[in-house]
Amino acid sequence: MISPSGYEPLSSENEKQLESTELSEVTTKENENEERRKMLESGRKEAILHEPEVSMIQRESMCSIASEMFIPFFFAGVGMVLAGLELDKVQHWTSFQEVNGLYILVPPLLGLKGNIEMTLASRLSTAANLKILDQWDSLKKIVFGNLALCQCQLRRSNSMK
Repeated sequence: MISPSGYEPLSSENEKQLESTELSEVTTKENENEERRKMLESGRKEAILHEPEVSMIQRESMCSIASEMFIPFFFAGVGMVLAGLELDKVQHWTSFQEVNGLYILVPPLLGLKGNIEMTLASRLSTAANLKILDQWDSLKKIVFGNLALCQCQLRRSNSMK
């Protein structure tokens, strides 16, 4: 019988073969680590490539996934309600009453703002993963430089109106 993911379940023979393969891979890694340690102790200076640690993927329950998703969705929902209330107040301004096309510009400008914010978040997370943000001097340069770039992008988009 094929599972919903499209793969056939392993038979007992395949499971035994998979276990033996996993064991041989573990012993091979242990041997490689032992050889590297001996090389370092002997004083030989050769380039050694370090393999990253691979973490095992753990199954998460539906409750833990739902609890992790609740807070961001809650704040997003509150933000949308507050934006709607603010737009309700703004609709009575004379500029919105005289130029009906301004309503059409609100969603694209909000989307542009969101894209610029996500670009900033992407740059900062990349810098954090590259350990650039560990030193205070580089942290100031990266953060203030990216914030200045976002301000320039927003000013440019505002001048296009």
